[in-house]
Amino acid sequence: LREQAMPDSWTVSLLDENANHVARLPALPDDSLIAAPDSLRAELKIGDNRVVETRAADGTPLLTAFSRSKGNGWTMAVSIPRVEIAAPVRRAALIAAALSLVVLLTGLFLASRLAGER
Repeated sequence: LREQAMPDSWTVSLLDENANHVARLPALPDDSLIAAPDSLRAELKIGDNRVVETRAADGTPLLTAFSRSKGNGWTMAVSIPRVEIAAPVRRAALIAAALSLVVLLTGLFLASRLAGER
């Protein structure tokens, strides 16, 4: 898993057929098998290959993609905080709004100048 060079905020998990962590990045505090969060466990019951909204154990909203092996039932899951996905869209919307405001104010200024000349 370490060779995949995922961003630090992402979670990569290898889950056994019972949805317990076999391997995980970032690593778990100890080597015990810890169950996947309940929201992911519920989604695993619905399908084998999906992209779903889940929550981390601490309640952080996540977008999780997972795929289950037909052979052994193990699952590879990658979870990304939703805020990381929404941030670029929010940034683009703010830039577009700022540029629109500049164009509007420039237009109003020019209109008032032209009206003042008559």
